[in-house]
Amino acid sequence: MSQIPRFIRNVIKELNLPSVTILPPNPFVTSFYHADYKDEGPTIHVRRCAIDPRKLALHEIGHHFFETYIGTIIPRATVRRLFGNMSEEMPSGLFAGISRFLPGDIEGYITMYAQTHPEEDFAEIFAEVMNEGEPLDYEDDIINEKIEFVWECIQKARG
Repeated sequence: MSQIPRFIRNVIKELNLPSVTILPPNPFVTSFYHADYKDEGPTIHVRRCAIDPRKLALHEIGHHFFETYIGTIIPRATVRRLFGNMSEEMPSGLFAGISRFLPGDIEGYITMYAQTHPEEDFAEIFAEVMNEGEPLDYEDDIINEKIEFVWECIQKARG
């Protein structure tokens, strides 16, 4: 578990992102990772989990990446075209939590969780690209276009 905060800091530094507060595990909160954007600045809560903690951390960094670079290296018009309306209300309830662990089954989405909201779609694509270290080729052209777009944004952030 102590490696995850170091991993998060390294990725944030690599992508020239503003620093985040990384909070230790909280036994009273059920989500594994969560990113907050409050007046104090972005925060990533670190939790123990049974699935790949690196990929979950990358997902949350994806939210931070998006919030940092939207309107600069991430063009709003392309985001709207590929991912949809980011100002939609965020989902809540059982589906939003459970769907994170299931593979996608609707064309254009890399996971079922990506289907819950355009921001989650972006974060899931970001996590996949960063986890693999390069854009992979999927049989779904929509996913491939999203992956290529996010990969280009990551390369711009790296400088």
